[in-house]
Amino acid sequence: MWSFILAFVGVTALPVPPEGLPAAPFDLNVGHQQIELREPLVARSAGVRLVLFVREPDIARFEQTHPAGSVVARLSHADGRMLELVHTGYEYYSGFAGLLLTEREHAARGDLFNRLEFDAQVSLRDVRLVWLDRLARRVQDVRPAL
Repeated sequence: MWSFILAFVGVTALPVPPEGLPAAPFDLNVGHQQIELREPLVARSAGVRLVLFVREPDIARFEQTHPAGSVVARLSHADGRMLELVHTGYEYYSGFAGLLLTEREHAARGDLFNRLEFDAQVSLRDVRLVWLDRLARRVQDVRPAL
């Protein structure tokens, strides 16, 4: 019995490494880039956010080289409606620095967005996307189609 308890405590106490995120990393290049998503993203409430996380130990350098407004994302609905998100700030988590993209104008709620496009003035390597929806109170990792 004790061996089972110790094994359970040992397994649950180990941290999950950031490389284990279910979002497939990709490189964001300067210019226009399109990403097909495996699952649609849902904008359930006002204030939805998209965070582009990259491994970056130097926060000050990251903020200097990636100024606000340097990345714009557009989510597209099947019928042509769009939700535009603009880089307005930064997020940090466990050795990752992230560009925080917030919606420019409020879009209709409950829409399913199945295409993601970026217009970037800076490049980022090994980007991990995270979709944040306030009303849903959950974090959804974005899984680009491979």
